[in-house]
Amino acid sequence: MCRGKAIASESQARPLFEEVVRWARPQLPGFPNIAIGLELCDRATLAGYLRGQASALGSEPHMLGVTRSTRLTLNGREVRTDVDGIAVLRGLPTPLFQGIIAHELGHVWMVTQGITALAPWVEEGLCELLAHRYYTYLNTPESRHYAQSIEQNPHPIYGEGFRKVRATVSRLGFLNYVTQLRANKYPPV
Repeated sequence: MCRGKAIASESQARPLFEEVVRWARPQLPGFPNIAIGLELCDRATLAGYLRGQASALGSEPHMLGVTRSTRLTLNGREVRTDVDGIAVLRGLPTPLFQGIIAHELGHVWMVTQGITALAPWVEEGLCELLAHRYYTYLNTPESRHYAQSIEQNPHPIYGEGFRKVRATVSRLGFLNYVTQLRANKYPPV
């Protein structure tokens, strides 16, 4: 990892974060106009945030970011989910950091749109597709490397999910896919 390009402070991270948010807004219809917290953290803190999600996703030590949210219930029924912010591992190279942010913004969008009951492979596949699209948008040697890593990921949720979602998006178009997902709360087939 090139330490010269590593994101080690909030002052380095925030402008890059805002750049990815600006990119994401036109990608995702109805992207919320809310303040999204950003936290750079160490591996132990990130692992603590991921603890509740780890079993469902087959979490591995390579997890680099998480979207934190709070589900509000009334009489046992979920009435709302609020986004608490995004936490990302400190020290990532710039393009990897930005791709992680693009991925997590997919989760932010789904939470704020009330899309909460997707199969893990659909949710993570869409978020990986967003990261892939961002890496393609950057179009640098490093970002192309990260895009290729997503394409070749053997993980059944992240890698296979990405490939399945991308296949559907190839048929329908990205904007049509996310518009239908937003309207119906489940993915188009």
